Amino acid sequence: MFPCLPAGAVEFAAWSWEQIQPYYADLLARELTPETIPQWLADRSHLKALVFEALARLDRLTASNTADREAQGHRYRYFSTVFQPAWAIDQQLRERWLDSALVPPRPWDADGPPADRKNVALRGQPASGSSGAGADGTI
Repeated sequence: MFPCLPAGAVEFAAWSWEQIQPYYADLLARELTPETIPQWLADRSHLKALVFEALARLDRLTASNTADREAQGHRYRYFSTVFQPAWAIDQQLRERWLDSALVPPRPWDADGPPADRKNVALRGQPASGSSGAGADGTI
């Protein structure tokens, strides 16, 4: 995990691209192996969540007071100097992960599937042992 990242998006929204870019560089430089992929994905997800939440908060701020020129300027600066470069690098990270063909381990991989797993329905599919039809025969 990146220990020096802000805990929340409010503080993160004040960071410059120069402060954020090294975290993306770290992710790009890391070797992807079955052992490293869980932490790599966790770090990427955390960084991406901060980037998106900061933009969402700035969007909400500017939408709630359209006369606030300072907030609009901050949102525009964040979008153009942080969000857009982060989005471009995240696409490289996504392609790198997909090219690696690595799959993060699932919690039950070591012990087998959970006992109740057979009863979990996937979206659009009936649960195991169920016809999927309602009492009146409709789906």
